[in-house]
Amino acid sequence: KDSKSVFICGHRGPDGDAMGAALGWREYLLNLGKDVFVAMPNPCPDFLRWMPCAQQVKFYSESTAEVSAAIKKADLIFLLDMNEAGRTQDMAAELIASKAKKAIIDHHLNPSCEGYDCVVSRPKLSSTSELVLRIIYQLGGYDRMTRSAAACIYTGMMTDTGAFTYNSNDPELYQCISLLLEKRIDKD
Repeated sequence: KDSKSVFICGHRGPDGDAMGAALGWREYLLNLGKDVFVAMPNPCPDFLRWMPCAQQVKFYSESTAEVSAAIKKADLIFLLDMNEAGRTQDMAAELIASKAKKAIIDHHLNPSCEGYDCVVSRPKLSSTSELVLRIIYQLGGYDRMTRSAAACIYTGMMTDTGAFTYNSNDPELYQCISLLLEKRIDKD
């Protein structure tokens, strides 16, 4: 609540889950009145650039000075879809050196807890995007979630499960999908 400038990043080689979780979380924080900057270590694949607000994501490999300035300005840093800062490779030293509070939101095994103020790790979930949806819902942000944010989160869930062909046996996953469909996303 006390943070004003929030930096969100995903892992090197951002996939649908890293992008979807970051963009969905970005919108939630913007709705809270936060100044939010999203960066990835390097560009996402072209097939993910259709995602709403994807053009707002900066890439460290292309905009190093701008991303570095945002890291320095941040009073809160979120690492999404990774279990430790090293997965950002070239960005890692700056993220670790930052005096900002740091949080991990992830679904991978063995999260690093040292140096982080908060670690939300749920390896049994299908994706970090599913975890972000659950957090937004639990924090009371679902009602204000837009179709765009829901589409980003759905993309992350769908891509990390191979269109729900693996890592998708939990019935609660389909309840999450239902919540996203209520936002009128075009799942196709």
